[in-house]
Amino acid sequence: MNKLKAFLLEKKRPFIFLTTLGFLIYLPSLFFQFSYLDDNTLILDHYFFLKDLKNIFNAFKLDTFYNFLNQSYYRPVLTISFLLDAQISQQSAWGYHLTNIILHLVNTSLVFIFLKKMKIKKSLAFFMSLIFTTHPVLTQAVAWIPGRNDLLLTFFSLASFLSLDKLLKKKKDKNQKKGKQKNLLFFLSHLIFFLLAIFTKETALLLPLVFSSYLFINKQKKTTTGETVQILIITWILGTILFFISRALAFKNPMSWNVTEIGKSLLSSWPAVFLYLGKIILPLNLTVLPILKDTNIFISITGFLILTLLLITSKNKQLKTLTFGIFWFLIFLIPGFVRPNQEIIADFLEHRIYLSFSGFLIIISQIDLVKKFKPFRKKNLLLTIAIILVLATKTIFYSRNFKNRLSFWQKAVKGSPHHPLAHKNLGAMYYLDKNLEKAEEEFRLSQNLNPKETMIHNNLGLIYMDKKMYPQAEEEFKKEIEINPFYDTVYFNLGLLYQKQSQTQKALETWEKTVALNPNHLTAHTNLAILYLEQENKEKSTYHINQVIQRGGQLPSTLVEALNSNL
Repeated sequence: MNKLKAFLLEKKRPFIFLTTLGFLIYLPSLFFQFSYLDDNTLILDHYFFLKDLKNIFNAFKLDTFYNFLNQSYYRPVLTISFLLDAQISQQSAWGYHLTNIILHLVNTSLVFIFLKKMKIKKSLAFFMSLIFTTHPVLTQAVAWIPGRNDLLLTFFSLASFLSLDKLLKKKKDKNQKKGKQKNLLFFLSHLIFFLLAIFTKETALLLPLVFSSYLFINKQKKTTTGETVQILIITWILGTILFFISRALAFKNPMSWNVTEIGKSLLSSWPAVFLYLGKIILPLNLTVLPILKDTNIFISITGFLILTLLLITSKNKQLKTLTFGIFWFLIFLIPGFVRPNQEIIADFLEHRIYLSFSGFLIIISQIDLVKKFKPFRKKNLLLTIAIILVLATKTIFYSRNFKNRLSFWQKAVKGSPHHPLAHKNLGAMYYLDKNLEKAEEEFRLSQNLNPKETMIHNNLGLIYMDKKMYPQAEEEFKKEIEINPFYDTVYFNLGLLYQKQSQTQKALETWEKTVALNPNHLTAHTNLAILYLEQENKEKSTYHINQVIQRGGQLPSTLVEALNSNL
């Protein structure tokens, strides 16, 4: 063992080096803002919920996006993580970015341990962990705040897996009591991390299949008893049942999933496997909102064929380990291909590869060329440094696309010019920046790509309302309602339009519709309370005031004075 190898791999030094390198790469993201892809909804729009620590348990009663209709995402642990961030960072992005960085640093260490458990040499496992730390395809998971979901999923999944490995490979302890305590600790930690994983993202419901496959790999080692395996299986089943019961209790209006449509979406999306593989092998075609139509699959397929050829020609591969790596890679990747609504263009966000990436590292560890590679030998050292340096540099530059909402959506349009969502949201960013001409141009481009794209007519209505073109604005809002009848924001905006035209009764009716669709729309409740107060309807005004108070919202001085005087 040469001096450099001994220095890097001694005791805790691999973990120190991995975390230090990762922190330096992602340090700039501490100064990034919100991207306005999901983070505005998850954090800014619902800060009234996140700012109150008492809502920790209420997170288990809600759809993650706070939807009251077509509820589909049940991820309470993610919501709780944002809630904890909000106690320190409030509505500033730095605290949420810091948590993402910390989670990535922890995950790099867990990946290192995981790879060693898969019988990969320590020096090679360390080199692969460096690749995990620096690889630009994982940038979105860290630099984009909602990428937190896959950071948490990976943390809990790896921690649960490593606890299971400890339990399966337990050594006999002379002190039987102490041995039983250790086994109980490993079992409880495995169970707790498994539960946290499934309450973080639905993909984790597939973890028992991964665990079972690992049990199969180790079945001949006789390191655990049949009784332990039975207890584990029962535990996984009970945990899964608990998830579905909690979800059923939380969701009053769950989205209906058509199995046929899901099957169609999987069939239409399968080429995305090559998309992800290509970005891992040759990370050149990176973008923040990728779709198949704007992706060069040829490069990806070429990379896949080279990888396949190397694996086929490798004589020293361990088939069980290779199969496990392939299984790990695919089982955590493919669920992201499911699209219950075929009318929506499927995107393949890069953060979804985060957990699967560990499986890819297992796969390439079975290539003879990789197995023989000794990264810290003098003749290989320059290559090792070059690979890590290139990956790190690419990540640093690529991460800049996440620095603010305008940079993010400009990159989305540049990388996916045929995606209506990219043009729509870039238009929304221009609108927020008061650039109405560019905003309308992007909305029209989105509409040309998909005439039924939701929110477009609402956004055009806002532009016309700002220009005081009220009849045109009303027409656009009503067109949006025809396409998207359960969109609470369009009713709210239509109410604003009616208020501007002194059509008070119509404003009341549309805002009542707003809060019926979204009881958490605090501005609508506030506006209703003010209008009802002006009409001397004390009962209804009080009701909406209480709705704002119950949800932790801020009342304007007019309503505070009215409340103090008992209306």
